[in-house]
This record gives sequence, structure tokens and C-alpha cells, in this order.
Amino acid sequence: MRLDKLTVKAQEALMAAQSTAAEAGHAAVGPLHLLDALLRQEGGLTEPLLEKVGIPADRIGSVVAAELSRLPSQSHSGGMAMEPVLQSLLTKAETEARN
Repeated sequence: MRLDKLTVKAQEALMAAQSTAAEAGHAAVGPLHLLDALLRQEGGLTEPLLEKVGIPADRIGSVVAAELSRLPSQSHSGGMAMEPVLQSLLTKAETEARN
């Protein structure tokens, strides 16, 4: 996955997701971290899209925050990896964008 092919907003969301994971002491960045970042992103499309289809973004945000708090944390600061499932999602998104 080439991150430079992502929009600026998508790149910002991935960086925010990485920061959230690092601050919480999580071993890797996962889909929950990215969803959390997308929900908190100023000027992003996630919240308006959810609201448009009748899903309250604040409720999703509460569920995501609760699930993030349940993830195990570690005390040492190693390199921040990406969970395989997130890598797979990004690869599929890249394929869809190409098609």
C-alpha cells in the first residue's frame, strides 16, 4: 500500500490513528484506531456520512472509545506496527480506487 496515493485527509487520519495507538500504549494500529481518528477528524466525511444514513456518529464514537480502552497496552515504546487486518483493508481500498 502506497500511503502517498491516499488523500491528505486519509493520511492525516492514519497519522492520528498511530498517535492514538502510541499514546494508549497499544502494540499496533488497527481499524478501531483509524475509525476513531476518522470520527474525530475536523472537516472529514465520516461523521456527515454516518448522520446521513441515520447512524449517530457520537454513539459510534462512544462504542469505539470503549473498545479501544479494552485493548491491552504495553509499557515499552517499540516501533508502531499496523495490524494485518488494517493493512488488508487499506490494500482492498487501494484496489477499489484503482478499479
